Amino acid sequence: MVFPQRFASVLEQVTNGMLRQSLPDKGAARSRARDTVAMVRQLWSPTANHYNWAHEIAMDMIALWTVGPAYLATFQDTLDNEAPNPYQVGQSHPPYEVQTNALIDASVRLGWEDETQGLTERVTNWRRSDWRHERDNRYVAYANPDLVRGCVTAALSTCEILSLPQCSTGTLTAIRDKLSQGETTDFGSELLIAAWLQCQQMDTDDFNAWERRVISELTHAVIPEIR
Repeated sequence: MVFPQRFASVLEQVTNGMLRQSLPDKGAARSRARDTVAMVRQLWSPTANHYNWAHEIAMDMIALWTVGPAYLATFQDTLDNEAPNPYQVGQSHPPYEVQTNALIDASVRLGWEDETQGLTERVTNWRRSDWRHERDNRYVAYANPDLVRGCVTAALSTCEILSLPQCSTGTLTAIRDKLSQGETTDFGSELLIAAWLQCQQMDTDDFNAWERRVISELTHAVIPEIR
């Protein structure tokens, strides 16, 4: 309940501000403004089924917190492979531009700013692409930067409160040292980071061989009788 409580106050503050701005409007304009605010609340409100933008971004923040640039690389691969409409609005998943801006913001806060150049360039290119026409006033309201920043803040503070292991430059150095000495990394985030590091410096055949060896060693560690 930590994250929903922290973000709910941000959502309330931002949407109430949007309503105050619409007070001078009359008739259809005021009605459209209220409909927009209602949609913002529907898209962003943390719900028990996690079917909302806030929880999706929070999951990105947890991944970034625990595996750092390894997650940024995975996210960029997804964008490369899927080439999605960055401004597509749906209930279950925030637009890719919103998701990307959240990751850039969080990366700067966590010390991974140098790893975000590709994402920053992608956001710029999206705004010059054929998709740019879908970035209309209603989309801009849904993707309110104050909500994105507030969601990032709430998610990162939740990671800290829950004492989740945080990836840092020191983490990367320690894992590189293990790999250079031929040691097998631990399960969990360390293994994911190790795979990212190895993938950066190995060709496909060498990486596949490393992956098979690690899987075999970890499987044997859990179930010794497996050969």
